[in-house]
Amino acid sequence: MAKKSKNNEQYIIRTGMVCFFLFVFAIVVIYKLVNIQILDINSLANAAAAQSIRKKTIQPERGLILDRNNNILATSLIKWDIGARYIDLKKYLKIKRSTTKLKITFRLKKLTN
Repeated sequence: MAKKSKNNEQYIIRTGMVCFFLFVFAIVVIYKLVNIQILDINSLANAAAAQSIRKKTIQPERGLILDRNNNILATSLIKWDIGARYIDLKKYLKIKRSTTKLKITFRLKKLTN
């Protein structure tokens, strides 16, 4: 009888320890889920948007299109699209605003004449 009660006590202690660790693990998982889904939603949404907005253009190499006399009918041209955000250029535009306006008006006058 003493042996059965000792085994029974050990079983209860081991079962209690396993349940305790499972409970602590469940609490940690629930805390992380709440933290990610509810508390930290703005920073994670911004990080996801920053990672997903990418634009990469792959330029194809094409050959020349020739007529039967070997005159070039069509050729590949390199085209560049350059863009900038106003937020990034704000500091530069405050410093160089007057010279930029002068250059733009001068170029427009030159093109219209």
